[in-house]
Amino acid sequence: MSFVQGNSPNSTSQELPAPFLPMEIVELIIDKLVPEGRHPRVAYDELTSCSLVCRTWLHACQRRMFSHVETPAYDGVRAIPGQPPKEDKLIEVLNRNTSLLGNVRQVTYRTDNVYQQEGNEDASISILLRLPLVKRLSIHCARYTSFESANERGSNFRSLLMHCISTGNLSHLSVSAIDRLPMNEILSSPRLQCLVVRDCGFREKERSARYSPLKFLKIEGHKNMPWSIFQSCRDLETLIIGSSCEPPIADDCMVQEVFPSLKHFKLSAPHWEEHLATVNQIFAGVSHIEQMRIEISDVRGHFPKPFRLDIGGCERRSQSSLKILQLYFTASRSFWTFATMIPDMMSAIQGNNVLEELDIILHYQYRPRSIADEFTPTLDDWRRFTNIVTENPPSFPFLQRLSLQILVSEELNWGCGKVNQQELAAFEGALRCILQPIAHTPNFSFKTWGRAGFFTISLTQRVAWCELSAQSESDMLAKIQGRDALEKLDISLHYNIRRPVTPAVQELQHWLAPTLEAWTRFTSLLTDVNDPASQFPSLRHVYLQIIIDDRDTDAAHRPD
Repeated sequence: MSFVQGNSPNSTSQELPAPFLPMEIVELIIDKLVPEGRHPRVAYDELTSCSLVCRTWLHACQRRMFSHVETPAYDGVRAIPGQPPKEDKLIEVLNRNTSLLGNVRQVTYRTDNVYQQEGNEDASISILLRLPLVKRLSIHCARYTSFESANERGSNFRSLLMHCISTGNLSHLSVSAIDRLPMNEILSSPRLQCLVVRDCGFREKERSARYSPLKFLKIEGHKNMPWSIFQSCRDLETLIIGSSCEPPIADDCMVQEVFPSLKHFKLSAPHWEEHLATVNQIFAGVSHIEQMRIEISDVRGHFPKPFRLDIGGCERRSQSSLKILQLYFTASRSFWTFATMIPDMMSAIQGNNVLEELDIILHYQYRPRSIADEFTPTLDDWRRFTNIVTENPPSFPFLQRLSLQILVSEELNWGCGKVNQQELAAFEGALRCILQPIAHTPNFSFKTWGRAGFFTISLTQRVAWCELSAQSESDMLAKIQGRDALEKLDISLHYNIRRPVTPAVQELQHWLAPTLEAWTRFTSLLTDVNDPASQFPSLRHVYLQIIIDDRDTDAAHRPD
């Protein structure tokens, strides 16, 4: 990899005249090389070539090439015990040519799990502490570390964070696995718009005093977190609470009290007994929002009340403002829990509401049992669902789009326990008949797609963008089918190896070989014009990322 600099000793003595193009056009050309949100490394070679055109192009390319610094650089090769991690080549160039420091706008700083030991110095920190215009900062600790003792453990994220805060330019901050975060200092950043906190702890009895312009807050896992710590964020519009809802919130403040301007709310949580109190505590404080997305996994049907989360109460408090409602539930038993829950939740706000879009995804992870016994008893509940939607006068007078997807996938650990396709097809046919009246409702069209192992009932699809984080290939295919208005598709598949795997190549190929059929189907969906489900006339962008993660596997058994 080479980085072209303005004062290269190999440059010609006579500079070529610059092409006659407006600077705006040059910027558009170079911007096209690096997709939005991607690391500049995806186009290093192209940017290097473009930088050779002339001095104007050189400066424009340098702004992209050095816009994102990542240290230690991740190239897929693990650090060797006892040796420091590889330094990003960008750091080396910045160290030689400090005039480029002003181009850096984003920094990703990781503490290495192997190298993070007492007494080790991070060679890149001297450069990072001289960056004047960093707007986006991500700090990821390999293991839980206290903010106060960070520098003592060979990690300099404390100095880096305080430096970026002091510049006053920080707009996006993401931190993980840090205890005793200095929230007062963080929220005092005058331009901070986005904050992501993962598995972090907070200082006890700390209260923010200054006004914070924060608009976006995402929390995934916490330790002793009180809502009152965010009381300065009066203009927060988006709140996302991630998959871990333990321990309970550390005070009695309500979400709406702390965030009176909240418009968008998303919560992801397992439906576990120990999480219910915390989740309902959060729901109890949510009101007057415009968009709500609820993702509940591992729904269990053996409770006295099968679904004890107070989503309906949250809807009622927001029925005069709620315009978009998205529900995604996953269960491995008692499908009737879904079918009973959905009409109950809709009846909670029918009539007096302003709901415009309703998306429902029900993911049933099949275990060996009769589909007929599990699904057929729910048909009466789906009739009630249809009656609520088609009621006259309308129960949802402003509803413009409704999407219902039912995904039935097989759990891999059940081996020969396969879904009975005939029983599944029979239930699908009966469900289509029950939902058919919705197709005649004004502003609605009715679509249905069926494939072995799962089926999807879709009532209008006007989705322009879809971002997937799927657990299986069939799950991924189920989610994209029928989205004929799709313009942008981002897919991330994560294979997590949690057991010893023989490092032989053929063994790993044997493990992944069963996925090839799904990838063939995926290609067909996007390219086969003879398949009705493959017609994506608006699709302009597809990004596919496959991660094979062996972090939980000992070194002797990692796959090749």
